Amino acid sequence: AVFSPDGRLAATGSGDASIKVLDVNRMVAKQNKGTEDIHPVIRTFYDHSETITALAFHPSRQILASGSDDCTVKLFDHSKSAVKKAFRSFQEVQPIRALCFHNSGEYMLVGTVQPTREY
Repeated sequence: AVFSPDGRLAATGSGDASIKVLDVNRMVAKQNKGTEDIHPVIRTFYDHSETITALAFHPSRQILASGSDDCTVKLFDHSKSAVKKAFRSFQEVQPIRALCFHNSGEYMLVGTVQPTREY
């Protein structure tokens, strides 16, 4: 799980290969009020075929990167509510274990059981 740089969103990945983007204010409101009327999930992405193992928000753009046991890194535009699939995908030879954007947003590190790669 990861928080967006501004703290307004959180993203979680799961064993069913889905990614959920949640509104933090709605999460807090739901917990404080204990009501089922508040729905914090604002996006769900389905484009991996295995467990989600890493997530990272871009520092300045509306992009969420995800890594998976399916050996792919995928980039999603989380600003568009109708989008369910990645707009870009990178294939690795090993399952993904970590993702991190540089503060500038120009680079992303991808960690696998093999050496780290830069995109």
